[in-house]
Amino acid sequence: MGGNCLKSRGKKKDDENLYEGSKDQSLNLSSKPENPKAAVKGNQPKSWEIRKAGLKREDFEFVLRENETLIKPPGSINGQRFVIDSCKNCNIFLADFCDSVEVDDCVGCSIFVGPCSSSVFVRNVKECNIVMIAQQLRTRDCKNLLVLLYSQTFPVIELTDEIKFACYQGPNYEGLEEQMARAKLNIWNNKWSEIYDFNPPAPNAPRHYSLHPSDAPEVYVFVRDFFHRLEHSDFANRGLDVATFCDTIPLTTGLTPVPGTENILVVILPSSVMYAKDLIPSFARQGGVYLKRTRVMKLSNDQISNLFLNNPRMKLLSAPFADR
Repeated sequence: MGGNCLKSRGKKKDDENLYEGSKDQSLNLSSKPENPKAAVKGNQPKSWEIRKAGLKREDFEFVLRENETLIKPPGSINGQRFVIDSCKNCNIFLADFCDSVEVDDCVGCSIFVGPCSSSVFVRNVKECNIVMIAQQLRTRDCKNLLVLLYSQTFPVIELTDEIKFACYQGPNYEGLEEQMARAKLNIWNNKWSEIYDFNPPAPNAPRHYSLHPSDAPEVYVFVRDFFHRLEHSDFANRGLDVATFCDTIPLTTGLTPVPGTENILVVILPSSVMYAKDLIPSFARQGGVYLKRTRVMKLSNDQISNLFLNNPRMKLLSAPFADR
């Protein structure tokens, strides 16, 4: 597992928002980039499949709801597709593992989407705040969104404007890690800031999206209010702990610029990955150190040699966790 940290003092080269990736869930540096135009298709159940399983379609949708708090607790979706359609000024919490989620024609809603093994599609949605964990986010015809995101592949936006992205910040609740495992989502592969825009702006025109640090005022205010609504809803009454932030998914700066910093590469071998979560808080305690990005990588022997042994700019420091 590899991670990038930013450390105060010194200069850093500006990051380029390069398109990179692999077809599987771990990063393979020798693989070709996946096609960003290819939709991630989930195993979405047909109507007859739902009826055969003895399920009711209305249990897997929120449609034409207004000024309501709508909650799906753990175990209520159980890997099925879920639809949120034509809702207005609602607080919506899907605290369960989903196959895919479709959000259409919503206005003024705050939406939480638990681990989703395929894509979350957001279409014709305006003035909404979304907190989500998914393999991929895809938006179309959207405007004025704030998205606190975990996305295992590159988020894709199309005909979308005024969308703000920040790293995932959501509630702790029992079963979240198990739900992520069922969705086959790796906590270390969050590409929330690596946006692919189908309709890039003209030269010298502003981007259709912006990246924000976790402590940005608009992010802080939303998260504070979001938790307040959770604590005063039926969410807490169902045995779900909403008093603390989720520490399962590392909080990273992504491609958000951090002035006056330099890059440091930290490599954690598979035998020590269990200690990685302990390492992150130790960085934060240093002051002026930020976790930039994390990745699970598979490296060939040649790649290891080129990166670590034959690179004159690389300074290797060994820190065995067993001695900590």
